[in-house]
Amino acid sequence: MSYRVDYNPEMKKRYPSFIKIRRNVPTRPLLIAVAVITICYGVYRSDLLRYLIPGNPAVTTAAFSGMVDNIEAGKTVRQAFLDFCKEIIVNAN
Repeated sequence: MSYRVDYNPEMKKRYPSFIKIRRNVPTRPLLIAVAVITICYGVYRSDLLRYLIPGNPAVTTAAFSGMVDNIEAGKTVRQAFLDFCKEIIVNAN
């Protein structure tokens, strides 16, 4: 036979024995995600991306794709990044 003893019933209001589960949608992460997507889309559509890419955009994008290919081929990230920087410096005009 089981029993239960409540020593301080007034403490149950401060420290409930069960947790209320809220079933509403988390609005803050959703709003942050929408804001980030909107900002990224705005940067892409307003052609601000060309100001974020250093040097000649054609050389930089080619060097970046080469860096990604080197990483996929098995080179270390450090070596691939160094090759990326060297290619940008060599082709800088």
